[in-house]
Amino acid sequence: MHKLTTTLLFIFLWPYLFWGQSSFTQDPGEAQFVLTDLGHFWQAYEAIGLVENPFVDYLENGSLGLQDFISGRIMDADNLLAQVQQEPQVYEAARSFTFNSESIRPYYQSLLDWYPYTQFPPVYFVIGANNSGGTSTEHGLIIGVEKLAQGVDLPFLVIHECMHFQQNRAPRSYNLLEQAIIEGSADFIAELVTGRLGNPELYSYCDQRKEALLGEFAKQMYQMDYGDWLYQGDFEDKPSDIGYWVGYQICTAIFAQAADKKLAINRLLNNTDYESLMIESGLFTQYLTPRVVEVLPFANLSREVDFTITELTLVFSEAMNGSSFEPLADEEVAFPLVDVIGYSKDRNSFDLKIALEPGTSYGFKVTNRGFQNDYGFALEECEIRFTTKEE
Repeated sequence: MHKLTTTLLFIFLWPYLFWGQSSFTQDPGEAQFVLTDLGHFWQAYEAIGLVENPFVDYLENGSLGLQDFISGRIMDADNLLAQVQQEPQVYEAARSFTFNSESIRPYYQSLLDWYPYTQFPPVYFVIGANNSGGTSTEHGLIIGVEKLAQGVDLPFLVIHECMHFQQNRAPRSYNLLEQAIIEGSADFIAELVTGRLGNPELYSYCDQRKEALLGEFAKQMYQMDYGDWLYQGDFEDKPSDIGYWVGYQICTAIFAQAADKKLAINRLLNNTDYESLMIESGLFTQYLTPRVVEVLPFANLSREVDFTITELTLVFSEAMNGSSFEPLADEEVAFPLVDVIGYSKDRNSFDLKIALEPGTSYGFKVTNRGFQNDYGFALEECEIRFTTKEE
């Protein structure tokens, strides 16, 4: 569903509703599947060329689901007509679509086993402008049938959208990390329920580049611009919507660590502190924990340091704030610090005043109590040790 997402699934960030709080059936046997819009579409389709725009009636007389699918997707009757005329082969392929509700109900039952609070809103099958395979609104789940003929797995898509309906989402905008978890958790649970992924090609690509992708995501996760991680269209050199995979990895790690698996599913759907889930997953520890990467003008653990040196520089893996140092609990190691000079302009290094004597072992601890990066993550503590030359 991911390389399909820009064309398949564009989630509007405003307003987000507490859709899961709506009152719909919790009985898979009573779940409704609404296909009336399909017949109306084909009536309009057959009337192309006979009236100015037959899709006007299709949209005006459509179901609640179709009405919800207009804004941002179908847009209007003129756009739909233009799309149908531009890609007739797409719509002809959709003619063969058939649906048996019994193909979905067993997955609903499995979902209910995992999450007893699941509500099953109506599923509306519509035909749109070939730019969205599915979404969820306060009225239910909406499936763009013209996309199903392009390799979309219907049970997976329905469960994925059903998860969006269950999610506890507040009416606000979401940063990249939060939106990736929103999408990735829907993917994770859909796979758990159906036994398959919506876009295995994307996941295979990402699995082979896991460390590089997680490291790059860590640098951008708090931005509000989704960049080339979500909903951005196709690229020649890589698949789109890699953010789905990142969110999926976070949810997989949370689930694997949980003793109570059903409680883990509940947390993935209802915990709105997305940053805590990211940290708990453990996937980003090496990327989010800033470090001292270099000591200047001599290397840490050096044994032939010039005792006339009066300044020492700590170089960090990223821009830092604050400071905190303390002596080592070693009576034979002297404390060399006499004053602080402070940060460089880019805050990637910190200068210290030191006073040294010949033939002496020195050391101090750079603690995590004061140093933090711009996102509030504490520095990894480290010990600086060195020995000066004899006079």
